[in-house]
Amino acid sequence: MSIVKLFNSQFNEFLNDMVTVFPEDGDIKTAKFIHNNISSFSPSLPIKLWYSNIYINYYNDLEKGGFDSLFTKNFEEVVNTYDDANSILEIINIIKKLALTLSSSNKDKIYKYMINLCKISKIYHDKI
Repeated sequence: MSIVKLFNSQFNEFLNDMVTVFPEDGDIKTAKFIHNNISSFSPSLPIKLWYSNIYINYYNDLEKGGFDSLFTKNFEEVVNTYDDANSILEIINIIKKLALTLSSSNKDKIYKYMINLCKISKIYHDKI
């Protein structure tokens, strides 16, 4: 499996888990729809955007401070340099809004997904 496929699969799994936790929430389904569209149109775009917007700006904080260090940030100042920035920002804000309402064990799961996605994006970036 390629690194791009691995990233998109992991991100899709993450969104599926969010849909399972919030089955009635239309916003998370929208986030999944947006991700599927972007990754279908340009499979490498999500991993590139993740690296340049999340990994570069927040990975050190995320590693040091855990879940809260990431989900208390305002992403609008960072996610603004791409044509699909509004779509990516929308996904991040949907996840952020829902994640803040979760139990600590579910927040830990999200944290692990975020760390994994960051590591995968770093591996991809180092190979290109």
